[in-house]
This record gives sequence, structure tokens and C-alpha cells, in this order.
Amino acid sequence: MLLSDNRDGRMTRAEIRAVLLRDTWFASLPPALIDTIVERSIRREFCAGAPIYMSGDPPTGQFAVLEGSVKLTSTTLSGKQVIYGLFRPGSWFGHLSVLDEKPRFQDAVAAERTQLLFLPKAVFDALVDADPRYALDFARLVCQHIRVAMEMLAEALTAPLPARVAQALLEAADATDPGRGLATRMTQDGLAAMVGVTRQSINRILKAYKAQGLVDVRYGRIIVSDPQSLAALTRVH
Repeated sequence: MLLSDNRDGRMTRAEIRAVLLRDTWFASLPPALIDTIVERSIRREFCAGAPIYMSGDPPTGQFAVLEGSVKLTSTTLSGKQVIYGLFRPGSWFGHLSVLDEKPRFQDAVAAERTQLLFLPKAVFDALVDADPRYALDFARLVCQHIRVAMEMLAEALTAPLPARVAQALLEAADATDPGRGLATRMTQDGLAAMVGVTRQSINRILKAYKAQGLVDVRYGRIIVSDPQSLAALTRVH
């Protein structure tokens, strides 16, 4: 469910800019392009579980996460759900379909109550028409995500399952959570979809991690209790 769609909202432009500048790609953009994106984008709010767009939808624009988190998923022909990533504040998504002008190939869903910044395709097209060099700036964002995807593929093909689970937990954990440990709203089913294995396999690994004091499994979320030790496991091949 889309909760709101406006240019004002509760966050000021300065606050929006501060969140966006967490991303190294956005921080590297020309100042004039940064100003235009912040001024001409639309703030949108979604409740937990609400679809932002679905596979097959036309590319109406691209998004940046301001608050909350977004899951990018797809469903295989056998009906198995695959989670490609969890995007947190400062991260951009939905740009590939805007660049190649083809339908969406993933589902984007709000993992919790989420606030996004929406850059409409019409605004993007006008930016590129006014200065074609901006197309290269957005192409760099695509290249950045391709590099991450290739690294994930290499890990999936070579890393042992416990290391892949540890990496997925660290990626999903919210480093800004004020509580003890790093909280993630990732369920065991969601973690299984993210890693690409069965829930039973995830359950066995989480039990072992919990026994070692690395995580705490609760209803609807998993707490990373010892991120340093968990990170060490990702380097064990």
C-alpha cells in the first residue's frame, strides 16, 4: 500500500541530501545533478509488504531509499522465490529498466515501513537530453551493481554455505539500530531465499550460530550479536 506521494513530506531537502550522500555513487555526481535530483524527485511512503513495482511493469522511474528497506525478488519457474538484495537508506534501485527502457524484471517490495525518493523517468529523460554526459553518470551506477552481482555469483559458486549465510546476515543487518546487536527483519524463509537454499538448511546453521553466541533468533527477525566474529566466518573458504 502506497501511503503518500508528494514532494514535501516530513524530511527536509537537506535531510534527504544527507541520506543520499551516504552512497559513494551519488556523492560523486556533479553538484548541479545532485541539486536537480533532490529538487525534482518525489517522496513516497510504503507500508511493510507493499509492492513498489512488480516484474513486467513499465519503467516509470528509479528510486532511492530514505528510510526503511526494500527487497528485490523474483520467482523461478518452479515457484521458488529468490531475493537479490536488501536495499537500505542511501541505496538506489530500479535504474536498469529506466536506462534500457524494458519492463521490470524483478519485484521490489517494502520490507518494512519505508520512505523512498522517486525520480520519474520523464525527469531523468529531460536531464539526459539537457546534458548527455549525465547518462554516463547513471551508467556508472549500473556498472557498480553489476560488479556487486558478479562478486555475489563468485561467492555463491565457491564459498561454503555457512560463510554465505554469515555474509547475507551482515548485509541485511541494520548498523544504525540503537539496540544491542545489529537487527535484521529478515525471517528464516527470507534468508533462505536470499542465499538460495532450503529453510531447513538455514535453521541448522542459525542454531549453530546461536549456540556460539553469534546471533539471536526471534520472531520475524534475526539479531547479529557478534558481527566481528560473524564477519570472520565470511573469510573462511
